[in-house]
Amino acid sequence: MARALVITGPEEPPAVQASAVPDPGPGQMRVAVQAATVNGIDGFVAPGYDGTPCRMSSPVVLGRDFAGIVDAV
Repeated sequence: MARALVITGPEEPPAVQASAVPDPGPGQMRVAVQAATVNGIDGFVAPGYDGTPCRMSSPVVLGRDFAGIVDAV
């Protein structure tokens, strides 16, 4: 299990929650995150605006800037 800062629905505040660690699919990689930050884009994503006409589906994981080690491809 991992921990992530997520928003579970509209008007819900961000909260740290346990999250399953996914396996990467074709053409993807998985990164073991060592550090992450919440920045400007997360400020748009948090209220449900992602810069496109469609809204993001819940849960939304915040912290799009991160550093870590690739642990699976």
